[in-house]
Amino acid sequence: MSNDKFDAKMTDELSNDERKLKISEATADSKHKAAAEGYFLSSRAPFGYRKGNADDPDVEDSRILIVDEPAAAAVRKCFEWYASGEWTYEMIARALNDQGFLTTMGKPFSRETIRQMLCNQTYLGKIVYRKTDVYRGKHLPLVDQDLWNKANHVE
Repeated sequence: MSNDKFDAKMTDELSNDERKLKISEATADSKHKAAAEGYFLSSRAPFGYRKGNADDPDVEDSRILIVDEPAAAAVRKCFEWYASGEWTYEMIARALNDQGFLTTMGKPFSRETIRQMLCNQTYLGKIVYRKTDVYRGKHLPLVDQDLWNKANHVE
C-alpha cells in the first residue's frame, strides 16, 4: 500500500472514530438531560412500577413510571418491615415469595433483590443517573423520605 493510500485510510478511520465519539457524547448528553427532567431511562421498571406506553390511558410516555398495585403495596410493606428492625432481608424475600410475587425478571425474591429494593431511590420518586446524579422524577414515590431513611439506617 502506498503512503498516500495509507494516509487516506488512516484519515478515514480517524474521522469515523471522531464521528462515533461525537454520537456517543450526544447520546450521553441527551440521556442526562432526560434524567434531569425526571424521566426513567432503564429498560425495566422497578418492582412496584410499570412503564407507560402508547396504549396506556394514563401515560403514553414509556419514560414515566406508573404505580403498579398491588406490587406497590408490597414494596411499602417491605420498607415498613425492614424499618421495624424485626425483619431481615431473607424474611422479607420469603414473605414476598410466599405471596406469589416475582421480581421484574420473573424470578423469586432473594436477600440481594430485597437489599437492592430498599436502597433504590426510585421509590422516593427520584431518578438516579450514573449512580451520582439524583433528580426529582416524574413518577409518584412509593415511600416517604422518613421511611426510606429508617430502612436505610439514615439518621
